[in-house]
Amino acid sequence: MLILFNALGIKDSGGIVTLNKSLEDCRENCDNFYIIICNKSEHIKILLNHYKDVKHFQFKIVRSNRLVYRLYFENFVFRKIVNEQGVELIYNFTGSSQRFLKVKKLIKIHNLLFYSKTLDSVYLESFQFLLWLRQVFFKRLLFKFMISREKYFEVQSLHVRQYINDFMEVSNKNFFIKSDINVSNDAFLKPNLYDFDQRVNFLYIVGPHFNYVHKNFRDFVDAMTFMLETEVDFEITITIAKSELKNLKEWDSRLDSRTNFLGYFSDPKKIKNLFRGNTILISTSIIETLGLHVIEAIQNGVVSVVPDEEYAHVVYGENVFKYKLFEKEALPRKLIEITKMKDIERQVVLAQNYIKKCEARKLHNLVDIFSEVRHV
Repeated sequence: MLILFNALGIKDSGGIVTLNKSLEDCRENCDNFYIIICNKSEHIKILLNHYKDVKHFQFKIVRSNRLVYRLYFENFVFRKIVNEQGVELIYNFTGSSQRFLKVKKLIKIHNLLFYSKTLDSVYLESFQFLLWLRQVFFKRLLFKFMISREKYFEVQSLHVRQYINDFMEVSNKNFFIKSDINVSNDAFLKPNLYDFDQRVNFLYIVGPHFNYVHKNFRDFVDAMTFMLETEVDFEITITIAKSELKNLKEWDSRLDSRTNFLGYFSDPKKIKNLFRGNTILISTSIIETLGLHVIEAIQNGVVSVVPDEEYAHVVYGENVFKYKLFEKEALPRKLIEITKMKDIERQVVLAQNYIKKCEARKLHNLVDIFSEVRHV
């Protein structure tokens, strides 16, 4: 089967990690041939080098990542490729679709920014109506138009289907829930040995889009500022450069002396080194499809704190610590509560067990999904 693998729009480390996992699935099966379309970037360059000897992979690099050009390319250039080469299936890795191309499509949804009522309310209650129109509403209309008539969807978690159902009818659609997480025993480390009489490291992992509304950076800064007035000895590690925060109104300069500004990076070895010692990972995202940084923290034995939202309960389970979004003292009080706990390592083990069981129930081979869609 000839498959057009559409990876246009992939930019950050989370997307690259998931893309690589999908490509690994495809490499193992030589019965299919893949034309892989992606944007030019340093991350993609590494993938190209990694898969350069895979004979059933053909990469095509698109230099422009502008939305208008992407729409043109996906509809008009794809049409030419489909007609000339006999493509049987288009795998849309980033949630788009080609409404007027009469070929089967499988659509991977791993961006819920356009399908969150909570996020909508945050924009509107903060009077960011124009920003909401630009970042959410118009894109929602576009993506709904593209996928409303499609039947086959791949998601990383059951909650994704539930969130989409708030905005469009999904009862007539097939959802394949596939794991993108390695759940082998060697992927899970023993919990860190915590000593809260020593300095605590609050870890905040985020990409170049840290100032987007859905990342909710305000909650993190408010919590860290609150912690300055407590007896907890702490430092902060963030994957943001200090220069990026210089003129950001949300940042409190009083935190500078306590903060390790690492800047954005995607090297897996460097990321792994973040999960060391007396570290507590903090995630403040209003919405996530998976939240790979939280999963990685749990796998590496790190205590994690996440918003008390539906997606967090489904993806991370009940043994990951949660706080109420937008309540100014909720996050710091949860952090103080954690630093007073004994035998906290047990909570990490329970969280790891949930991840293992949850992911084990999902589908694990992308090629099998391709085959099922093909024969429906």
